[in-house]
Amino acid sequence: MRRLAGVLGAGAMSLYHYVANKDELLDAMIDLVFEEIELPPEDVYLPQLPPEEFPYLNESAAELTAAGYDPAEEFIFGLDLVLAALEPLRSEP
Repeated sequence: MRRLAGVLGAGAMSLYHYVANKDELLDAMIDLVFEEIELPPEDVYLPQLPPEEFPYLNESAAELTAAGYDPAEEFIFGLDLVLAALEPLRSEP
């Protein structure tokens, strides 16, 4: 927090007027990042690609969909990786 306050040209204690602690600050930063991510509509996936242009991809997508593949699981996996990478920041002074 002191380092951030120094970069901002503020006193370390003045940051606590806006956030209760470092964890709250990190959570707010993560929220800001994820607010900027634009997700496609749920119905826009590989099966909607023109079959004549992407026959292999469409066949694969159909097989994955029939097998119960959920693209949201891939997103959650990626999100978990990002959060795990940020976790060490929580333990820094």
